[in-house]
Amino acid sequence: MLGYFFNIYLTLLIVLLVSIIVILCIIAVYNTNNIMSHINPIIKSYDDFMSLYYRDRYFSKRDLNGWINRWNGIKPVIQAYQKYNASFKGIISRTGLLESFILRYKDYLFVSDEHDKKVKYISNVFEDGFGIIKERNDEFVEKELISYEDFFDSIFSEPLTLQQRKCIIVDEAHNLVVAGAGTGKTMTILGKVGYLLKKGVVTPDEVLMMSFGRSARDEMAERIESTLDAKVDVKTFHSLGYHIIGQVTGAKPSISKDAEDRGVLAQRFNRILEEFIEKRIEDYDFLDLINRFFTYYSKPVENDLDFRSEEEYEAYLQQCEIRTLQGEKVKSYEECMIANFLYLNGIKYEYEKDYIVDTTTQDRRRYQPDFYLPDYGIWIEHFGVDRDWNTSQDVDNQKYIDDIYWKRTTHLVYSTHLIETYSYERSEGILISNLIDKLSPMGVEYKPIPREEIFRNIKRLGDVSLFVGLLAKFLNLFKSSQATIPELRIKAKKYFNWKRYHAFLDIFEIIYDDYESALKDSGRIDFNDMIIQATNYVEIGDFATRYKYILVDEFQDISQSRYKFLKSLLDQDEECRLFCVGDDWQSIYRFTGSDLAIMTEFERHFGFNEILYLEETFRNNQSISNFSSNFIMKNPSQYTKNIRARPADFKAISVVWYDDLNQGILDTIQMIDSIEDSPAEVLVLGRYNQEFYKVERSIFNDYPRKLQRTLDDLPTSKLGIKYLTIHRSKGTEADYVIFIGLRSGTYGFPCEIEDDPVLKLVLSQEDMYTNAEERRLFYVGVSRAKKRVFLLSDRSAISSFTSESLQDRENVTVIGEEPTRVECPLCGKGYINRNPDESFYFCSNPTCNYQPMTCPKCDSGFLYQDSKNQSSYLCSKCTFSARICPRCNEGYLVIHEKNGRFWGCSNYFSKECRFTEPIS
Repeated sequence: MLGYFFNIYLTLLIVLLVSIIVILCIIAVYNTNNIMSHINPIIKSYDDFMSLYYRDRYFSKRDLNGWINRWNGIKPVIQAYQKYNASFKGIISRTGLLESFILRYKDYLFVSDEHDKKVKYISNVFEDGFGIIKERNDEFVEKELISYEDFFDSIFSEPLTLQQRKCIIVDEAHNLVVAGAGTGKTMTILGKVGYLLKKGVVTPDEVLMMSFGRSARDEMAERIESTLDAKVDVKTFHSLGYHIIGQVTGAKPSISKDAEDRGVLAQRFNRILEEFIEKRIEDYDFLDLINRFFTYYSKPVENDLDFRSEEEYEAYLQQCEIRTLQGEKVKSYEECMIANFLYLNGIKYEYEKDYIVDTTTQDRRRYQPDFYLPDYGIWIEHFGVDRDWNTSQDVDNQKYIDDIYWKRTTHLVYSTHLIETYSYERSEGILISNLIDKLSPMGVEYKPIPREEIFRNIKRLGDVSLFVGLLAKFLNLFKSSQATIPELRIKAKKYFNWKRYHAFLDIFEIIYDDYESALKDSGRIDFNDMIIQATNYVEIGDFATRYKYILVDEFQDISQSRYKFLKSLLDQDEECRLFCVGDDWQSIYRFTGSDLAIMTEFERHFGFNEILYLEETFRNNQSISNFSSNFIMKNPSQYTKNIRARPADFKAISVVWYDDLNQGILDTIQMIDSIEDSPAEVLVLGRYNQEFYKVERSIFNDYPRKLQRTLDDLPTSKLGIKYLTIHRSKGTEADYVIFIGLRSGTYGFPCEIEDDPVLKLVLSQEDMYTNAEERRLFYVGVSRAKKRVFLLSDRSAISSFTSESLQDRENVTVIGEEPTRVECPLCGKGYINRNPDESFYFCSNPTCNYQPMTCPKCDSGFLYQDSKNQSSYLCSKCTFSARICPRCNEGYLVIHEKNGRFWGCSNYFSKECRFTEPIS
């Protein structure tokens, strides 16, 4: 009986288990069928990915992104499958005895192992696709290096370097090759074209090579044909624009070359704009705008208080030489406004006239108020204070306020009329209106000068020609930037001197309209128009390109308008790829509109990209390379490169001190001639064209005869000598480089001439590192040399670049006796230098206005404080010494013989210091 019940119980248990299994299987099969109904897209996505993975080409990030966009919708299916798969494994683990049975028939009832692997792989692609294709591409590059080894070895006379080969093989959607000077940029571009053609990726008519100049274009076209035996389109940006306009309109446009910023053409363009101004002289509204600008806004300063220190303001004044409409040099912009107001209204004035009473004391110089109106006996003083009587930073506020009270008291004592004006009136826009209110009650009559006379006076002072040059530069940059006048007005509001910018834009808008009308009337367009019109035709689809590859040389020189043009070409075909080669260290054309940020922020401008480097130079030796790289990489906002060069067992950079530039050049040339056994090329580089005129006749035209006269044992000169500005030297090389113009000062190197700030409205964002572009210019010059560089440095005006170069003693030698380097006693940052015309000495720190005295004995050195005896002056060049005046601490004591012999300050007769003491 017990056995009977046991059998029944066992039978029921088995039935129950079987029922459960059947139910589970039914559920599993249902779920599997449900999954399988959606798994086909996953398998298709896998096949699509593998077609990209296994094709004989580089797998670009853009290709991967395109795949992701096509198959992004299958993510929920993958997630559902993974959830189901996890549940299925749980079922298997809980079935125990039936596990082997289920696994055996899994492929029939559930998803197969093969499908399972594909789903997992695609899931990994979604999670880490870029990592997967990177590993695949690394293998692809290694395979291509082997497959095309013979090609890379034989395409040029010398085999390509490993870096060049990798740059050629890597084939992202947008490729940037960051190349050092002399690293074979041209060979890499040619190699890229040759590789693409040999691999059969493109046909010659699907390749476009772009350059920035005609000579570079012609050279590249010739080299492609001779090296690769192929013809591809090689064009400048302008010639391509010209071609596109002709194709779309059916007629090639007529080109006006007047707006070119080069040589004679630039002068001609300036003259054209000046004619526009002269034609509008009868337009009183326009003439008022011109006169208003020159009267109130000819200089970029808005307020004297905008400077951080008195020294910074004085340094600015030395650079700008703020002059009134009558031609006087004044101390501040606000004084200039007052002077011009008086002139424009026919009020006669004298600037800094001696006060009617000699107020000179031992502690105070003679009083000279800012303005005197002789017809009315009125004195005007302008005080640089705000409404709270604060002065600019680092100015002794209490002393300044004391001086104001002293001046007021002086006028009260001697019963003279004083009118006061203040800096805060200018910042509030009421300086002139308040001055009128103060003058009118004193009977001052206003007799305004005729507009035509004002303009003639402005032209006589030379301001119009400078202004026209600014207009010409602004016009070219404005058209290149493709900005609008309203946009610039909004942008101008960000700057403290926005009123000046708006005053300039008021004039520019009229002249620009005249220029555009003249172009239209003549049926011509300019070079900027070519780029802009061509871009529009490409963007709207009127011109369709056939290019699959676009290659750009000297990419660091690209401007915003050319970038937009290039982008329009790329955007026409999603398969079109970009290959750019450039050197951010050689970006030296910002003044023409080049925007270095397009290169240094390559990903932001182009999206999916790969950045590679060429760091093995074929030109320089390692000493030159180390020196130039160390110098340029002080600026952290550039690409870091580790330039490798051929070994050098000597220091290849020499600082050559000179007193006379011509003799310094001649001595250096003779030195090179004496150490060279074979013919050699010498490149003499200068910062400015005018430096050439100083030395051409005395050195270059007559050099062999001069050398023969100096070195009698040398029958002929074996040196080829050429002079270039550094800007024009780009792309050249020579055995030796002689660098001239290394001196401090306005026209020194680095250049201290500032572009007019209004150009900020149309220029690219400036690199904030000090002298950033000047440093790149210096790098370009130094990197032209194969063997040695000679930095000719003015002994009396030491360039900051020379001082910095001398710190690199591992690569730099010194030729000639080093000058006496006297630290500035005022700021402690700069050194005492001599200005270009040798009329005075000054501090090399641009924010310091210290000027030491010239030696009265030799008239060529300067006086500085003796470090051993701080109460005495010494001369930097001769044996002169003297005691420092103990009262003014500026002059020195000399023997005076007027009314007896006594010691007196050297400033005694100028009445600036009356210190005396008996001779003991």
